[in-house]
Amino acid sequence: MLACTETCTLYHKIYDPDTRLDFWTSTVLTGVSWYAKQGVTAGKDGLDSADTLVVRIPVEAAPKGLTVSPGDQIVKGECGPITSSKELAGKERYTVTTFRDNRRGPEILHHFKIEGEA
Repeated sequence: MLACTETCTLYHKIYDPDTRLDFWTSTVLTGVSWYAKQGVTAGKDGLDSADTLVVRIPVEAAPKGLTVSPGDQIVKGECGPITSSKELAGKERYTVTTFRDNRRGPEILHHFKIEGEA
């Protein structure tokens, strides 16, 4: 894939039934395509922010066993571990809304796609 020159950090939330708490794992992804777009949508109370993100991860850049779920957080650049999503305040971050496995068609185009909203 072309234009896969960015680095981002994916934070995946996992619930621990023993402690009844959530904890976050972090995965640094290099060689990805990062496309963020600012926009607005019409809501019942006027205009709402609709900043969106699309990250494409070539199959060869994806770690084995990559797990992504709606509600996960994704941040531009390389970041360290966190214990709460509040620690990401002030960073360019998005909440994952969808994850797609696009390994079909010509092999050179195989990738994973993450979509998110600010």
